[in-house]
Amino acid sequence: LGTSSALSPRKGLDLVIQALQGCPDVKFCIVGDGAVRKEWERLAENLGVADRVLFVGYKKAAYRYLPYFDAFAIPSHSEGFPLAMLEAAAFGKPIVASNLDVFKEIFTDDEIAMFDLKDKKSVATAIKRVLQDKETLSCNIKLKYEKAYSPDCFYRRYLEIYNNLLAEQ
Repeated sequence: LGTSSALSPRKGLDLVIQALQGCPDVKFCIVGDGAVRKEWERLAENLGVADRVLFVGYKKAAYRYLPYFDAFAIPSHSEGFPLAMLEAAAFGKPIVASNLDVFKEIFTDDEIAMFDLKDKKSVATAIKRVLQDKETLSCNIKLKYEKAYSPDCFYRRYLEIYNNLLAEQ
């Protein structure tokens, strides 16, 4: 399981670290750095999961780590447009995500494994689901990405908009 993010409390990565207690076979790679890194390193140590959490720090073009992840986590408490989620989808990575409205607008339960931010146990359940249904979720999210969010798809949409505007003149 992996993620790439500027580390801040609103990113919710501590929820995944806590969920590792219920997922003994899961390792978590965090690409990014920030003010809470030391706090989350201590959390992992205190929970006895530090040997399964790898903090690699800030990396330019962090998306290059995606091929090495079995799944991608985006447990945010708030989020604008989730570019990192789309990058993971482009690689066909199954995604574990908090049930934010912005994520629900982009993907369905058939495409990603969502959890309730108010229910810490649901994080481990979502992680287990994404690893158990990895092939199906990977296929579904890749198809959705290709149909709705790929550069080619955006190109076709913009071309259609411009053609419609030209036709109106």
